[in-house]
Amino acid sequence: MSVSEHQAADPETPPAPALDVAVSGMHCAACAKSVARALEGVAGTKAADVSFATGRARVRGTAPLSDLRGALRAAGYDVATRTLEAPAAAAASLRELPWVLGVRPLADDRIEVEVADLPEALEAVRARLPDDESATRAGHDVPAWRRDLVEARLRALLAIPLAWLAMGAPPLTLPGHGAIALGAALVLVLGVGSGFHLRAFAAARRGRADMDTLVSVGTLVALGAGLVAHLRGVHGDQLHAAAMITALVLVGRWLEARTRRQLGDAVEGLARLEPDRAELLRDGSASSVPVHRLRPGDIVRVRPGTRVPADGRVHAGTSDLDTSALTGESLPREVGPGDEVLAGSLAGRGALEVEVVHAAEDSVLRRMRAWVREAEARPAAVARLADRVAGVFVPIVLGLAALTFVGWWVLGGSDGATRGLVAAVAVLVVACPCALGLATPAAITAGVGRAARLGVLLRGGDVLEHLAAVKQVVFDKTGTLTEGRPRIVAWAPWARGEAPGPWLDAAPVGDALDARSARALAAAAAVEAAASHPLASAVVDAATTAGLEIPPVEQATTTPGVGAEGRVASARVRVGSAAALAPDAPSDWLAQADTAGRGVIVVEMDRKPALALAWQDAPRASSRDAVQAVRSRGYRVVLLSGDREGAARAAGRVLGIDDVEAPVLPTEKAERVRALQGAAGPALMVGDGVNDAPALGEATVGLAVEGATDVAAAAADAALVGADLGRVPDLLDLAQATRRVIVQNLALAFGYNAAMLPLAAFGQVPPRIAAGAMALSSLSVVGNALRLGRGGRRQQGVQA
Repeated sequence: MSVSEHQAADPETPPAPALDVAVSGMHCAACAKSVARALEGVAGTKAADVSFATGRARVRGTAPLSDLRGALRAAGYDVATRTLEAPAAAAASLRELPWVLGVRPLADDRIEVEVADLPEALEAVRARLPDDESATRAGHDVPAWRRDLVEARLRALLAIPLAWLAMGAPPLTLPGHGAIALGAALVLVLGVGSGFHLRAFAAARRGRADMDTLVSVGTLVALGAGLVAHLRGVHGDQLHAAAMITALVLVGRWLEARTRRQLGDAVEGLARLEPDRAELLRDGSASSVPVHRLRPGDIVRVRPGTRVPADGRVHAGTSDLDTSALTGESLPREVGPGDEVLAGSLAGRGALEVEVVHAAEDSVLRRMRAWVREAEARPAAVARLADRVAGVFVPIVLGLAALTFVGWWVLGGSDGATRGLVAAVAVLVVACPCALGLATPAAITAGVGRAARLGVLLRGGDVLEHLAAVKQVVFDKTGTLTEGRPRIVAWAPWARGEAPGPWLDAAPVGDALDARSARALAAAAAVEAAASHPLASAVVDAATTAGLEIPPVEQATTTPGVGAEGRVASARVRVGSAAALAPDAPSDWLAQADTAGRGVIVVEMDRKPALALAWQDAPRASSRDAVQAVRSRGYRVVLLSGDREGAARAAGRVLGIDDVEAPVLPTEKAERVRALQGAAGPALMVGDGVNDAPALGEATVGLAVEGATDVAAAAADAALVGADLGRVPDLLDLAQATRRVIVQNLALAFGYNAAMLPLAAFGQVPPRIAAGAMALSSLSVVGNALRLGRGGRRQQGVQA
């Protein structure tokens, strides 16, 4: 649940740095609002998004954590921390970390470090220690969430026997039964349930009211009435009500805490995938080193049953890798020399030697965690509506309880005051702003976590909301629906001053090349070797496969949308599209390539065409099934391509796409997406390249696929991990399921309060029943949201 509004971003101003904080002591939706106010009141804080569902806050600004903690403590909350022991030599370095709140000396050259309870904070501490040292948990260290859960369980367990005694478990005929019941009620309400009253008092001092206020006022009023009745020697239900309310709310809080804990497992689950240490191979020997010490070029050994410590490339060995936790792929993937592997993948049979490509902090796994954390902190718009309602809910309920008492007192006859008191207590207790506050964020958090397990990373909870409104899916072709690894599949000789010859299938190209064509191919490879686009690699590979020696090149340049050129020996060589270099080429000759779904490259030497090459980029194995799955769900599917129209339509026929937009220049893609959305509604754009970035940003939701450029990934709202496009329909299913759960949760929350408050006000709901109903309302909302998180990837989509 977000409790701060996002201000419009100034494109000239870089975003404020963000600090994630785990907050302890939140018990309801109003608590999150109080936490946000406290954090935003700290000098240097720009904004704070607080999630009651996950117990975390994202604070934007430059305020130090110590100041944030002071504000939280003043408001009755705290930063959740862990306590570690480390070597004293690291003290100065550790104090520099933003997550470290305190460093205290211990005996034997050791220190005790209090650090925020976040995976990234614990990793930062470990990264500051020498290779041969490690941080260990202090003997008294217990995670804050576990402390809160244990405390809630103990209070719930204590409440049950005390409530049993307070309800008159000793037979009424036994002497002293009234004193026993009274004592049990006092201990239960004022002792075991003291947290409600302390937090309510702290909120009142700040001029606010929350869920604890309702429980505290209700139980204290009932306890006071019961105490008066006991002193008068009258047996009443007020003591029973106070005891049962406290017991049921405590049990409900414990169950709710257990259930909400499951919502926050996504990031922690990803953190557990990364091993702490790696087996580094160097100079013929192996040594164990912390993962954060690995650098690109290092060689590490991955034994069967262990996880890959860093993104890399297989140097030696073969194995089956389980990547299900990262990519959502259920079957292990066989890998061997040259294959890329991701940190966190689990090795099956066979050991691997892996060359590290990215350091730990730059791994896909770390980026996944960062995206999930950001998504949990960025709320959906519908959550803000529930926040506003929850923010005024408690004062309204307090007023309704007062009116209930006065109404019964005035109109209820001789026992109107007593009945009014019971009804007012029931109103206070039955009200549940927590259900309202949890309805949307619980569903969004569960949906974000499920998406991560499917191998889809979302930038914010609002992405699921926007996806649910999508009417069409626009796919880029090259590198998105295709593998992005084009290869030369045919060639045509081009004699000087004549028309091109017939197309000859290349298997390989060099088998039938004449001398002129061979020189042209070698020269083209020399020019393309200095270029970076995918077709350049295809030309170089063709020349290499043909056994040609690639000559040196001078003055090599690349012109986007045209091609590459340079001087090879004494010849001026240009390599580019047929449209740019051979606009007068026979149309039927070009149509042969178009019909086969092939693109055409022309090699020009000294301004005369010398060779034509036909290239093809094979579709991804999952593309056709993914497209058909999207269409079967009723979405319009559009193929957007910069290729010639004939080649693009041929690819569309293979993939089952009828709506083809081609040729589309890179500068036109965003404009074309805008036009498509204006005609047919919100769109999901799926792309990978630099030229897709504007279109990804223009679309309602932009999805970057595996291997996307940094520019495209930065412009996208979501990203695929892995090459399986089958997750696109899964993601659309998840968005629809999440929207259904949000609607269900809001209906449950609003419907519950709309039904129960009038019933309680008219005396139809006893306080003890009201307490149980209130606890069940929150549990039903969270439990309903957790249905989104069940299971991994399903062929038939996500159900809810």
